[in-house]
Amino acid sequence: MTPTEATGPGTLTDAIYRASLDPARLALITGGPAGVPYAWLTNTNWIHYDPVASPKQAAALLVAAQLSGLPIDLDLMMRGWPAAIMQVRQNDGYAYVPPYGSPDVNVGPGLPPPTGEVNNYPATMPAGWILVSTDAKDYPVYVPPVVVTVPTVWTPVMNEMLSALDPSTGLVRYYFGITGGQNPALGTACTFEGLSFVAALYPGGNQELMGGGAPMKLWLLVPAPAPAPGGVAS
Repeated sequence: MTPTEATGPGTLTDAIYRASLDPARLALITGGPAGVPYAWLTNTNWIHYDPVASPKQAAALLVAAQLSGLPIDLDLMMRGWPAAIMQVRQNDGYAYVPPYGSPDVNVGPGLPPPTGEVNNYPATMPAGWILVSTDAKDYPVYVPPVVVTVPTVWTPVMNEMLSALDPSTGLVRYYFGITGGQNPALGTACTFEGLSFVAALYPGGNQELMGGGAPMKLWLLVPAPAPAPGGVAS
């Protein structure tokens, strides 16, 4: 059966279906790095097919979709016509279908299996399978997950201290070592045991420690905030 044979009502549209997908799976339909859909990249009869680039580009799209961990719909995402194909499935009596990469069912629901085989269409929808529906409410708009950024815990090495005179203020500034393997950007702030630091360059001049006098990135101990009027620190 082809998509043009789909009949019956339904509020699902291609636009609604696409809006429900995460970027990686949507790229199978709308085109990823190649600028064309997955189906165009794998059809050797189409003018868009490039025997060198297309297989690699198609593979990259598919791998990105698989890494999402979400079910991939072979016909809807990789071949197109989402609303029409979903309607065909519904007309054929399917309540759910397996995702890409799963063993195919050998017969549709309610139909006799091939001779010598047992109908393997499950009586209830297995986890990870794809619901067959032409109702738009079953396709909510995709909302990107909130990514909580866990700040890096920077820790100055307190027993590695250097000092330098700040000629602009006439004050001595104190610098402390940075833990091995850490490389905070200049200006990054941290606190340790109630003290405030900022990643800064220690001025060159110590030939032995500074490697020929070049500045070195260290933690600079900064003054506590000035008290606000009334004696309360701001």
